[in-house]
Amino acid sequence: MKIEQMEYIVKVASEKSILKAAEKLHITSSGLSQSISQLENELGITIFNRSRKGTVPTEEGKILINRASEVLQIISKLNEELYDYKNNKKVHLKIVAAPTFASVLQRALNRINVEYPNVTIDIEEKAPPLIMETIKHTEYDFCFFPQDLEILESEKKINHDLIRTDRVHVIVGKHSPLYDFDYVTQADVLNMETACYSIYSDYYYSKLIKENKNKIKVTTNSINILTEAVKEHNVFVYAHESGAKFHPDILNGIIRSIPYKENNEYVFKDLWVIYPKNKKLTNISKRFIEIVKEIATQWWW
Repeated sequence: MKIEQMEYIVKVASEKSILKAAEKLHITSSGLSQSISQLENELGITIFNRSRKGTVPTEEGKILINRASEVLQIISKLNEELYDYKNNKKVHLKIVAAPTFASVLQRALNRINVEYPNVTIDIEEKAPPLIMETIKHTEYDFCFFPQDLEILESEKKINHDLIRTDRVHVIVGKHSPLYDFDYVTQADVLNMETACYSIYSDYYYSKLIKENKNKIKVTTNSINILTEAVKEHNVFVYAHESGAKFHPDILNGIIRSIPYKENNEYVFKDLWVIYPKNKKLTNISKRFIEIVKEIATQWWW
């Protein structure tokens, strides 16, 4: 039995269809069917029962498929470990992230450097609309950003894993009339002045600015300038909860991050990590993503 044949039978079992499995494997359905038939002849068993309802493993086929799946996982892990070993002296990660991940990534960098002191990391900040195109057409390892699930599912060449489901917040300074609020509603921010990372950096926040008739006082691609605008002027910023909670000025109470409600309900946005399907994550990449998820989910309400 060849590794290729193991991959074939595992994929057919997963898809319950030779046609669908062939599409995912990028081979012809006749070629896939012939390969499975050759394996059945070689082993002297029937691996699948084929009918109009689908392709279903036989009892002996289930045993073979389970073992094949285990072997493929071992081979995949072995390849990852060998790759990491060969590149251990110089491991480099290229990452793209939306601004909301800035404080989380800063903490993640501190932890990954302790665990993998030889790793070097290049992090580029981009607005969410640009990130999807970036990961499809460049050599970045993975990206962190907020996005709607249906949009991610429509991208066939991208894997996506949930980091956290975040609440939408507003960031205000001590001079703001909203500072002591437990939560903020549309009525509270109607016609107020706001600052934003970019007018088009997030579709939902752009929509809020228009619906709430907010005057945009400051537009910038600098988090520091946004923070100073909130501190020194009577403006607020729409933000994600996890992106704000580690900021030193929030920890010190100089500015506050307050949940935003619509129709008396908290508003949620999903934060994701995405990466190309044709690019396997190394163990260091997986560990970095784990650390980001751990940090982002701290201090849950």
